Amino acid sequence: FHLNRFLKYTHFPAHDTSKIKLIQNALSSNDFAVFGYNASLSKFIRPLEHINDGYNNLNVSKHLEDKLFFEKPVLLLASGPSLLKNIALVQKNQGKFIIIAVASSLKILHKHNIRPDIVTHIDGFNASYSLFEGFNAKEFLQDTIAIFGPFTPTNLKINFQKQNIFFYEEGTSYFKDSGNLQGSCIGSLTLALSLLLN
Repeated sequence: FHLNRFLKYTHFPAHDTSKIKLIQNALSSNDFAVFGYNASLSKFIRPLEHINDGYNNLNVSKHLEDKLFFEKPVLLLASGPSLLKNIALVQKNQGKFIIIAVASSLKILHKHNIRPDIVTHIDGFNASYSLFEGFNAKEFLQDTIAIFGPFTPTNLKINFQKQNIFFYEEGTSYFKDSGNLQGSCIGSLTLALSLLLN
């Protein structure tokens, strides 16, 4: 199917237009036409920038043995409707939890003065920058740990202290025995990461 793009079609007046539409639909719905190959390539190349710049790599092949996460329960926050519904409860009790938040919840957390201990992010597109705009993200996140997927835009790193940034691998094996973590959305990946962190 991927070679179909090399076929040339000429529409003669005698041809039935419904057949042309069937051909166009068949070709445009093939993976090669709709799959984001550039995004996949960036996902595999961008980690090399992080490695070259000396950022931390998170080994996702095994559970973290650090006792840090045994001292308090972990609260995972995402930007769904239940966050605002329970924001007062979170605000009042934030010191009782280790808070792991997806980046899309940061504006709400900032507005209510809830500082996350860990922020996760995977989206590599320019729309990601808006999650860190409208407030002083660098000051708000100065003590926060960032766990980033390999596709995270390079410029988002400026919002965190370098020693607090950890990348994990997805579909690559640049670090021996470091493991891979893949998922369809940041919520499920954050849940997987929290399980790996015990």
